[in-house]
Amino acid sequence: MKTRMSYILLSIFLALTSVSAQKYKMVLCLNNGMTVEHYVDDLDSIVWVIEDNEPTDDDFLEPITTGDSSDIGVYSATVSAWVNDLAEKDESNTTIGIIYCIDGTPAKRNGKQMTVDFADVDGDGKYDIALSKLAPATTYYYRAFINLSGTYIYGKVHSFTTEGQGIGFTTGTAMNITSYSAKVASSMSLGSLEYSTLSYGVCYSTNADPSTSDGTVVSTDRDDDGNYTVNLTALNGDTTYYYRPYAIMDGYVSYGLTSAFRTTGEKVVTTGDINPENFSVVSALNMGIGTYKTLKIGVCYSRIDTPTVNDYCVEASEVDDENYYTVTLPLTVDTWYYCAYAIIDGTPHYSDIKMFVVESSDTREYVDLGLSIKWATCNIGASTPVEYGDYFAWGTTTGYNEGATLFNWANYGYCNGSYNKLTKYCTNEEYGVKDDIIRIEPDDDAAIINWGAKWRIPTCDEIIELREKCTWRIQAKGNAKYDGVAGYEVIGPNGNTIFLPAAGYRYNGLLRSAGTVGRYWGHCISETNPSNGKCLDFSSGSIAEKSRYYGFTIRPVYVE
Repeated sequence: MKTRMSYILLSIFLALTSVSAQKYKMVLCLNNGMTVEHYVDDLDSIVWVIEDNEPTDDDFLEPITTGDSSDIGVYSATVSAWVNDLAEKDESNTTIGIIYCIDGTPAKRNGKQMTVDFADVDGDGKYDIALSKLAPATTYYYRAFINLSGTYIYGKVHSFTTEGQGIGFTTGTAMNITSYSAKVASSMSLGSLEYSTLSYGVCYSTNADPSTSDGTVVSTDRDDDGNYTVNLTALNGDTTYYYRPYAIMDGYVSYGLTSAFRTTGEKVVTTGDINPENFSVVSALNMGIGTYKTLKIGVCYSRIDTPTVNDYCVEASEVDDENYYTVTLPLTVDTWYYCAYAIIDGTPHYSDIKMFVVESSDTREYVDLGLSIKWATCNIGASTPVEYGDYFAWGTTTGYNEGATLFNWANYGYCNGSYNKLTKYCTNEEYGVKDDIIRIEPDDDAAIINWGAKWRIPTCDEIIELREKCTWRIQAKGNAKYDGVAGYEVIGPNGNTIFLPAAGYRYNGLLRSAGTVGRYWGHCISETNPSNGKCLDFSSGSIAEKSRYYGFTIRPVYVE
C-alpha cells in the first residue's frame, strides 16, 4: 500500500532553462530527500499540471487537482476539485477553492476566487463549487487552487461553455490617452436575443478584473452595428487601468475580454513663479486632447510643504488663448508653499510645488520703553505712528480700513452667526463648542501673520504693564506734535515714548468714535463670557472686555 508524502518545502531553487525565453525551472526539495522539477512562467506562484481529472495513487505528490464541470446551464455551472492530505494542513493559514475567468488564464490577479470550508471536503479530498450569475454562451476557464500562507498552488486549467445565446463583445483600443482621461470604442452584438431591460457600457479599474462594481461608464449611443464609444474620466496620471465592455440584460451581467492602457505622466497644469511685487502667479493648463465634464483651476498654497485644495486656494476665472491663467495670492509675512491645480470631474491634479518667502518689512520699528517687552511704533496696516491702520475682529488675520467687510456676528469667522454659537475659543458650552482655548493661537495672530514670527499681539499682562508703569498724556485733535491726530503719548519708565492714535472702532461697515476712542486687541478672551475679547481701552483704567466681532486696531509687540 502506497503512503502519500507530505509536500512541506524545505527549500526552493530557481534557475533559467533553455525551454523558453521566460520560463523558470522550479526544483522543490521535499522533506524525504526527493525532488520535484516544474516549469513556470511567473515567479509568484507554483503550478502543478495534472493531465487526469481524478487523482490516482501515482499522483501522491500533487497537492491540488482540477476536476470536471457539470450541471452547466445558461447562467450557472458546478466545478469540482481534489485536495491532497487535507488533514495535515492548518486551516488558519490554508485556503482552498476555484479561480475562474473568461480570459483563459485564471490566477489570483485576474480571476474570481470561490473558496470552500474544510468541512465541505469529503473523505477523498473532493469538493464541489456552484458558480452562478454567469453570462450565457460564454466560455469560462477555471482551475483549483490551494493558498499556503500566501503561496498559491494551482491545478490544470479547464473550461466550460454556458448554454444559450450570448452577447458578442469586441473590446476596443483605448485612444486619446492623457493623464486624466481616455476614450474607448467597443462593440456589442445581440443577434436574436430577446430581453426586457438592457444597459451597457465599459467598466474599468486599477485591478486586473474590472466589473460593474468598479468604475463604469454607461453608453447610450450604440449604432446599428453595435459600436459605441465612452470617455473614461477622473483618472490618475501614470497609472495602469484595466477595462472591458459589459452588458446587463434582464439583471444578468455579461463581460467582454479585458484590455488595459496606462495614463501619461504629463502634469495637467504647470506652476508658474510668484511675482514678488504683487504675489501674482501665471500658470499653464496642459489639457491636450483629454475629455472631461467639469473643470476648476487655480493655485493652492499653505505654510506646510504639501499644499492641496483642502488648504488655501485662489480659483482662476479664465484662461487666455495660450492656455495660461493668472491668480494673485493674498500672502502675508511667512514661508509659503504653492502649486497649480486642476480639479477634473471632481478629482484634483497637481503640478510641482514651489516655495516663496515673504520677508518682513525693514520699515517696521519698535521702541524700548523700559518694560518687559518692546512695543511697535505703529499699528498693523499703518506706515507711521499717527495712521490708524487696519481694523480686525478678535482672532482674525485679515484687516480692513475702508469698510470692506461688515463687523458683526453674522460675518465673524469663529461663530455660526451668533454670540452663543462660537466654533473656536470657547470656555463655556452655553456659548458654543467648548474647547477651553483662551489665548490666541499663532495662526490666528494678526501680528504674526502680517508682520512675521518676531511680532505678536500683546498679552493682557503686557497691556496692564503698559497702563500701570507708563505715563499717559492725552494729545487732543489738532495738536502740533502728532500731526493733529488725537490719541495718547505713552512715556515709558526710561523716558522713551510711543503714540497710540484714537482710531475708534468699526461696527458693521461704519467707523465710529475716531478721534475720541481708542481700542486695541489683546491676546486672550474672557473666561466667563467667551464671546468677549480683552482689549486696551482708553476709557478704562485697565483691561476692557468687548464683543469679539468688533473691528479694533492692533499694536504689536516685538519678540527678541
